[in-house]
Amino acid sequence: MKKFKKRSAKMNMMHYNVLVRRQFKQIISNVKLFCSLLLQAPVMLLISLLVYDNNTFNPTVNVVSATTIIFVLVFVSALMGILNSYSAICNERAILTREVFGGLDVTGYLLAKFTVLAVVGLIQCLILGIGALVFIDFSFAVPFIGAIQFLFALYLTNISVAAMGLLISSLLKDAGSAILPVLVVIIVQVVFSDAVFTLNGWVNNLCNFVSTMWGVAIIGKGCDLNSFWPAGTFKKMYNYTPFIGFAVLIALTALCLFLAIMKLKFDYRNKE
Repeated sequence: MKKFKKRSAKMNMMHYNVLVRRQFKQIISNVKLFCSLLLQAPVMLLISLLVYDNNTFNPTVNVVSATTIIFVLVFVSALMGILNSYSAICNERAILTREVFGGLDVTGYLLAKFTVLAVVGLIQCLILGIGALVFIDFSFAVPFIGAIQFLFALYLTNISVAAMGLLISSLLKDAGSAILPVLVVIIVQVVFSDAVFTLNGWVNNLCNFVSTMWGVAIIGKGCDLNSFWPAGTFKKMYNYTPFIGFAVLIALTALCLFLAIMKLKFDYRNKE
């Protein structure tokens, strides 16, 4: 990259624009990577449909089965997010170090990474979400609004976990050492989703910091699943308004990006 000597908001924006274009070019020019990213969502959709019970929403709503398929869809959107992002920075450490010496703004660098991941995630979640809406007869209380909430839930879950992947990548020096943290994140998204296991006491409070829980909560609220449970409330999370879920997912994304930027600034504090 061209060496930039003068640091300004305009120059940092130039760094950002150059990096975004460069990363999109790298994806498009790499046939294997491009095909891998393009095929992730259809494969994940197919796997989700294999576990879907056609009687879940018709003739009556089976709340347990509905929670299962909603969780599977939310989880695979999260899985795509972290698989796309966990090696994004650590695989480029040598290049990043040289470019920071040349005046690269690390904030612009990380935000460019996130922008590309967000666009890729948007395409993947649209394929996954629209495919699910075609093949699954969700019992949305208000069909159009419910479908929009469903797509937003998938997408915000995807980018929030992608931001976690970028944070992991900023903390480590190579992709091999990221495997354990990535596995921990994946397991946490399953165990603390409040959709697979019933957690009681203070442990249940940890679910409030997990992306998949909020993704499931938004979609479950859109389907009004608690109203179909004979004993009353099936899951407390289905009582939350979707706007709370949206806000938490956006906050988790912003927090992870902020921490990743701070980590890179600390690493290159004497080089910028």
